[in-house]
Amino acid sequence: MRRAGPATRVRGMSRAEIEHLYRAVLPAVRHALEDHGELRPFGAALGADGNVVRVEPRPDGPDGAGRADEQGRQDGGGPSGYVLAVYAAVQSVAAAQDVVAACVCTDVTLEPDDVGDAPDGVRIHLEDGADDVVDVLLPYRRDAAGAVEYGEMVAQASTRRLLPRRPPSPHAP
Repeated sequence: MRRAGPATRVRGMSRAEIEHLYRAVLPAVRHALEDHGELRPFGAALGADGNVVRVEPRPDGPDGAGRADEQGRQDGGGPSGYVLAVYAAVQSVAAAQDVVAACVCTDVTLEPDDVGDAPDGVRIHLEDGADDVVDVLLPYRRDAAGAVEYGEMVAQASTRRLLPRRPPSPHAP
């Protein structure tokens, strides 16, 4: 484990949209862990105009969020209702706007073979509308003084959950 902040580039991520979105949300993830001691799940969407917007479910909205398990911690028992509401909110934004990439950031309990021996971690699930769907796992732990120590990030292929797949552009090489 190292005390310095996590790297901003992870091997296994290739598309510019995915990289752009990842770099936009990583500071918010670090801020939540380092300054607030926890990460409340949230999503983000990258518009065709290059702007990134944070996405959270509305307590009174159709995604039905905000009531149970607001910490949104996810473990082997599956996603909490709040995490599912975050996914639904991102899907809703993507359906209503011109979104080229989207993500959901959640606090997770890692298995030792996921990324090492840190039991706590963050999963940043990233998708673009083409072919890229990746989960970035960032293990972390707190040292005796309470400072966050990060492990090595790992990117792995994942399953599409947020964006419909776009057909290839007729102008693509």
